[in-house]
Amino acid sequence: MSVDSAHSADEAAVGTQEVYVCGLVTEVCVRAAALDAAKMGFTTIVVEDACGALEQSPGDEARVLDELRAAGATVTTSAVLLGKEQG
Repeated sequence: MSVDSAHSADEAAVGTQEVYVCGLVTEVCVRAAALDAAKMGFTTIVVEDACGALEQSPGDEARVLDELRAAGATVTTSAVLLGKEQG
């Protein structure tokens, strides 16, 4: 699923500024949603341990997470978000 402009306009109207992204498959769905959210100006947080990767080639997930960081997304873990670890 991707974040579309109509949805983002509705969310912006109610004050949404952050988008938390997780799910399957990191290299496809998570990547698309996070890139779209970042392009639309949302603070984009990818919850790495709540994502699942196919890893068709070794390092696929790491490459996608690096791409998302380069696009402005923050990649973190659920433990950090819950305050159980420092980021």
